[in-house]
Amino acid sequence: MDWVIFELGGRQYQIRPGEELEVDRLPDSTKKLSLDKILMLSEKGKIELGKPYIKKNLSVEVVKNVRHKKIRVATYKAKSNERKVMGQRREVTIVKLLP
Repeated sequence: MDWVIFELGGRQYQIRPGEELEVDRLPDSTKKLSLDKILMLSEKGKIELGKPYIKKNLSVEVVKNVRHKKIRVATYKAKSNERKVMGQRREVTIVKLLP
């Protein structure tokens, strides 16, 4: 397998075997995950498309759960002296496609 495009949590990701990928946070108890929503698969230069999904299962291993750096957004309205600072810190799970 050269690469695969799959759907997880309403988003689509592309990954190669042995490569690590950041996805939206998964529960802490998850160690291995079976992917059944495979959209596209490339093996030895041949591409297989799903309609909408390919009937194969792939396994990914959860490496760790991490949090990104905080992103701060500030807004300011002149004349009314209104200031607001908001922040977000995204939580992601790093997964690795098992060969």
